[in-house]
Amino acid sequence: MEPERKSLIDSLYGKHVLELGNFLVSSGRNTPYYIDTNRLDDAESLAGFGRVCAEALAASGVEFGSMYGIREKGVPLIFAAAAGLASLGINKGWFYLRGKPKVYGEATGTSDKRKMYIVGHLPEAGEPVIAFDDVLTTGATILSALDDLKRLAGNIRYSAVFIPLDREEVDIEGRNAIEEFTRKTGIPVITVFKATEIYEHLMSRDDIDQKAVERVGKYLRVYGTEAAIRRLRELGAVQEQGIMAQDRSIIIGCDFLEREKLERVVKQTHYLPGVGGYKTCPELQYLNSLEECVGIIRGYTNKPIIHDHKKFGSDVPHTARIMMEGCRKAGVNAVIIYGMSGKETQRACIYAGLDEGLGIITGGHMTHRGGIIPDERILDMIKIGAMAGLNNFTAPATKPDEFREQIRLVEEAGIGDPVWYPIGIGKQGATIPGVLKIVGKNVHPIIGREIVDAEDHRKAAEELIRQLYQ
Repeated sequence: MEPERKSLIDSLYGKHVLELGNFLVSSGRNTPYYIDTNRLDDAESLAGFGRVCAEALAASGVEFGSMYGIREKGVPLIFAAAAGLASLGINKGWFYLRGKPKVYGEATGTSDKRKMYIVGHLPEAGEPVIAFDDVLTTGATILSALDDLKRLAGNIRYSAVFIPLDREEVDIEGRNAIEEFTRKTGIPVITVFKATEIYEHLMSRDDIDQKAVERVGKYLRVYGTEAAIRRLRELGAVQEQGIMAQDRSIIIGCDFLEREKLERVVKQTHYLPGVGGYKTCPELQYLNSLEECVGIIRGYTNKPIIHDHKKFGSDVPHTARIMMEGCRKAGVNAVIIYGMSGKETQRACIYAGLDEGLGIITGGHMTHRGGIIPDERILDMIKIGAMAGLNNFTAPATKPDEFREQIRLVEEAGIGDPVWYPIGIGKQGATIPGVLKIVGKNVHPIIGREIVDAEDHRKAAEELIRQLYQ
């Protein structure tokens, strides 16, 4: 990155135009960074930013007659860009819309709605215009503003949309949001910075809270475009999660109510080398808190505790942060996430889980037949996890074809050494030898009733471990 661009990022951060923290944006996503163009509130910062805007406009080659600042965040951008263009010897008009019509002054007695609503240059029908806004996430806000102007000024021709920052995000369906906006509207988008550029530069500064900057990387690996995730990989920001300490083991699924039974199962099995960890579940929480259940297990072992909410991802995106924070505070090591209520909920759960420092295991297929979610949507759950660089996945041992399809998708996403947690072994009919024919390494079957309902939990576990290692 050129020194001038680094210097501008530093200036934007110093002026709090670029902020790190927690911000709710119009798309409903919670983002760890934000560009607040209202902080371009003095001549020096406006001029500096305007020069970069002008250079981006000139370099784009887009022809335009004037600049439209979308209320409110786009308005200071047109002032900055106009001044910057003037410094390059380019003179362009600017304008923005009032919130309500003016009926005095230049608008006295007029029926010209342009004079009633427009402040600044009055665009003519057919005039090529560039619209300015602070951000494009889905494009809905920008499209609404473009329609507002067309109703006032007739057949305005939009040459481009200008936003200072390409957030490099996907839309709800996983498509590049900016590319999708251009595909739908035919309007190109001009940007100054990419989110990955800002992340890369801020990570190089030792005077900034690096945990706050790392959160930007975690956000981008979940919500970012393919290009953004590739860049994060190059920067080493997408790390595989090592949940399990060994190549293969069994995870004991504790899907029952009684805390006494939990203690009995753990007491009889925790010392077995082939037991890799324990899975907790909502059933245990009906009569006990998750924190109490974790405490019981921790009384015997520090092996990983994986919480299965049956399944995380089955509510609105807003609940993701609450649930993941609760798991972290309760002391679990990892969570299982299925995006049953949609892609945005799954992304929100993955991001919140990563942000809370939890291991993430994602999946899609259930072990039984008769589900109402189409197979292609189930596979989308796997794709979202793999695109985010996750390397831990559940898979249905009762459905070998679906298991193999998941393996193919994960490999296509570039996950070189995935870890598998097969489900459905034992009472549901699948077997460990059957699993080992599909995947022979990095395998940790999650097995419940075959062990926890046996009279001798240790003996049942030992037999399954023998099958896994033979």
